[in-house]
Amino acid sequence: MKCAICGKEMTKGFWFHVKSHGLTREEYEAKYSSEEITEEVESTEDVQQENIPQQEADPLADLLKEYNITLAQLREILDKELSDKKEPEKSAADLILEDIKATADSATEQAMKMAGPDELTTNDLHIAEALDKVCGYYVTKVTSNPKTWHLRKRSLRRRD
Repeated sequence: MKCAICGKEMTKGFWFHVKSHGLTREEYEAKYSSEEITEEVESTEDVQQENIPQQEADPLADLLKEYNITLAQLREILDKELSDKKEPEKSAADLILEDIKATADSATEQAMKMAGPDELTTNDLHIAEALDKVCGYYVTKVTSNPKTWHLRKRSLRRRD
C-alpha cells in the first residue's frame, strides 16, 4: 500500500505507519478517499499494533513537508538568512553609551570653540566638563537659576 500522507510504499504495517502520522484508521479513511486504500493487512497484525505506542510528532519533518524542501535546503536558507545580517542589533546599554559619547564629543567641540578668554561661563554641564578636562580650565563656582558654571584658565589659578 502507498501512504497518501507521505507517499511511502509498504507491504506490511500500513495502519501502524498511519498512526505515526497521528491519525487513526478511521480518520485516515475519512480524510483520504477509500478508493486509494486497499486492505492488505491481516487482522492479527492490526491487533498486535494496537499495543505499540504511537510515535511522537516530528515538527521539523512536518515543516519540511509543508514547504516541500529537504533538510539540506533548509540549512542553506538559514545560512543565507543569518549571513545577510549586516550588523547585530545593539543592546540598550550600547545605544546609551553611544549617546553619551556623542554628547561628550559635541560638548568637547563646543568647548574648544569657546576656549581662549581667561574666564568663561556656561549653562551646560557637558561643556563645563570638557573645558575642565580638555581645555585647561577649572570651575571656580556654580550658581543656580539658571545653573551656571564659572570657569577660569588653570594658568590663572589663585595661589592662596
